[in-house]
Amino acid sequence: MSKLIFEKSITRDWGVIYAEIWHKVFTEEFKRQLGWGYTEVVFEGENNAITVYRAPKEHMDGMRDFILSQIDSNQAWLNEHAIIVKEKVKKTIAWVESVEKKKLEDYSEKELAKIFDKFVRMNLELGPRFIMMLWFPIQMECHGKATQYKNAVEVAIETRTQIEKIGPLVDAFARKIAGEVARRIGMDVNFSRFINSDQIENYLKKGIIPDPKILSVRREYFIVTNDGILSENLGNYLKRYDYSLKKVDASGIGTIKGSVAYPGIVRGVVRIIRSKDMFDKLSRGEILVTGMTTPDFMPVIKKSAGFITDEGGITCHAAIVAREMKKPCIIGTRIATEILKDGNLVELDANSGMVKILK
Repeated sequence: MSKLIFEKSITRDWGVIYAEIWHKVFTEEFKRQLGWGYTEVVFEGENNAITVYRAPKEHMDGMRDFILSQIDSNQAWLNEHAIIVKEKVKKTIAWVESVEKKKLEDYSEKELAKIFDKFVRMNLELGPRFIMMLWFPIQMECHGKATQYKNAVEVAIETRTQIEKIGPLVDAFARKIAGEVARRIGMDVNFSRFINSDQIENYLKKGIIPDPKILSVRREYFIVTNDGILSENLGNYLKRYDYSLKKVDASGIGTIKGSVAYPGIVRGVVRIIRSKDMFDKLSRGEILVTGMTTPDFMPVIKKSAGFITDEGGITCHAAIVAREMKKPCIIGTRIATEILKDGNLVELDANSGMVKILK
């Protein structure tokens, strides 16, 4: 196998437990459930946000080619998995709602341990199919055989619209459990997003209190990898396994190009929003710049004059919302959050797909 070259894929406002679950989905559950999977996917935590690094050879070419080969063998293959994941997501949401009919503080440690174990298992089970429905349409946007597989792409898009809310729900519920553990041991709740699964289980099952020194280190920086949760620098970790990291050279860049999600031209001040706890930074009429919007970004999207994302294709959340709200939007720039700075005055030309830095 040729050397893997990793690239920044997405940035989200997630806690450590969420990153752990999805790391296992990529590197273990894909192979266990479907017979194909990723060698490594790295989650890097910094500044209260998590950035995911994947190798396009696996994430774009690998997953797409795997799915297409299955469809070639069985035309109903993707539709069958769409039915499965919709049902799993529906059951997971209903189960979480049933658990939350009581306050988490009213459950004993033993009961909460069982709840956490089941929560993790349910999300590992639905994970691979969720990822397929999320990413397959994007992977096919520029593919030469997109028309040939149009029906399968449409199935994935339709499925994604029904299941995408599971993402924020999973992270929110994981944080609630971590927050409840923090409350019980008298820890600052702000550290709860850095508590991982083993620490949750060790406390609930054995009474072992998470080491605050470890959480303090994670608050500054961590990576979730095949070797566990580390404080090692991302580049050093990849180099250790003879992987490489493709970086963006931001020097001298005055314009950024992306794809048009909805046309229009607007000038305004840039506001970089990486996580929900930054929403208050954006004032009405400013231009939202982020990795990718999700349903919980609606408050800042409504206040913005337009928005720009690093990620996404024509079927992504930002593109759909831009068309619905008729706001100028450029997606898939890959580098907007790295090049633009808070306070930059820019011209967002969503007719041409260009962002020009004015000052």
